[in-house]
Amino acid sequence: MSDEAFRTEQLAQLYAPQVRALNKLVNDLGKGRPDKAPYVAPHYSATSARVMSLSSNPGPMAGGTSGSGFISCENDDPTAERMARVYEAVGLSTDQCVPWNAYPWYVHDAYPNGLPATLVEEGVDALVRALEVCPMVQVIVAHGGDAHRSARLLLKRSPLARTRGVHVIETLHTSNRAFAASPPVRARRWHELLEAYRGAMRQVGLEPLPATQDELAYLTRGRDRVPELLSALAEYRLARRRLLDLLGLPTSNRDPVPELAEHLVADILGGTVAESRVQAAWDVMTPEGTVQVRTLSNTGSDRWVNEHVIRSAAGADRYALVILEDLTVSAVVVFPTDLSRAGVHLGKRHGDQATTLQITRQDFIRLLADRAGAAAAGVQIWTPADIESGQLS
Repeated sequence: MSDEAFRTEQLAQLYAPQVRALNKLVNDLGKGRPDKAPYVAPHYSATSARVMSLSSNPGPMAGGTSGSGFISCENDDPTAERMARVYEAVGLSTDQCVPWNAYPWYVHDAYPNGLPATLVEEGVDALVRALEVCPMVQVIVAHGGDAHRSARLLLKRSPLARTRGVHVIETLHTSNRAFAASPPVRARRWHELLEAYRGAMRQVGLEPLPATQDELAYLTRGRDRVPELLSALAEYRLARRRLLDLLGLPTSNRDPVPELAEHLVADILGGTVAESRVQAAWDVMTPEGTVQVRTLSNTGSDRWVNEHVIRSAAGADRYALVILEDLTVSAVVVFPTDLSRAGVHLGKRHGDQATTLQITRQDFIRLLADRAGAAAAGVQIWTPADIESGQLS
C-alpha cells in the first residue's frame, strides 16, 4: 500500500460489489467504538472467496494511525508480505480468499503480543456476521493461537458454520516471531504453512501448485543436523547430570525442574525437602510448618500461555509457587493457607477465594510492583536479585 495510486484505487472501490456487504459490516462494527476496524481491501472478493484467512487482530500497517486502513496482503509489513508469498506459492488468487481477524478492531498498541481471552470471545460474534456475508467460504485457515480459539468458538456457536460444513485448518501465524528460528526449522514451518493452504484449496475443489524442490530441500537439510542434534543431547545430559548431583539425586526419570523447585524453596525458607519423593500434601518442612511446592513455567515473560490455580491442601501450611520464564527462575512466591487476603489484594472475583486463587501474568506483575501490599496480604516474594544479594529473610 506504499503505492499511493494503488491505495487510492482501493479506496475508490471500498463498496464495490465483491466487498460491499463485508465493508458495510465493518462500518456497523465501528459504530460507537474508539477502536475502529480496518476495511477489507477490494482486491479480495468476499462474494466468491472459498477460503477465509483468519488472524489475531489488525496490525499497525492496517489499522494504526499510519496504516492503510485496509486488511491486505499488499500492506507494508512482514506479516502481509509473507501472506502474499503464501498465496503466490500455492496459486491462490485474492478473489478466492478473504481475510478477517479474531478481533477485527484495532487494539494492537495495547496488545502487541496477542489477545486476552475476553477479546477473542468478544470477536466471535463479528466473525459469525462476517461468515454470513461471505457466502462461499467453506474453509477457515486460522493463523496462531488467538485465531485457533476464535475458530473453535465459531464452530461451537454458529449454526451457519455447521450447516455450511465449514472446516477449520489451524496453522502458524505469519508474523516474524513465528519464523524466528534456525534455517531448517524456519524452512519446515514455511512448508507447513503452505501445506495448510494447499489442504484448504483441495477441500474446496481448487488445485494448488505443488511444492517446489527449494521448499522440500529442508528435508535434506534436516538430515544434515543429526550429528548436531546428538551433540546437543550429550551436552544436555551432562548439564542434567550436574543438576541432579546438586540435588543429591543419583538418578531420576522425572523432569528435574520440579525437584529443583523443592530444593530452592527449602533453602530459601530454611527448611528441608521431604525424605519421600512421593510425600502427600507437602514437599518441604520448615520451622514454621509444611510447604507445598509447585512450578509455573512459560517460554517468555512478554506473554504467558500457562497460568496457575492455587488450591490450599489439607496438611500444608503454605503454598510456594516457583515461576519460571524461558527456563529461568523469575520469582519464588509463597502464599498462606488462607488465600482470601491475597485474592482481595489482586482484585479477584472468582469464588472460593479462601482456598483457591487463580494466578495470571497480570497478577504476577501486580505482586512484583507492590511487594509491600503483597506482604500485607501474607504473600512472600523472592526474586533472583534477592537471592543473589542474600536477602532471604
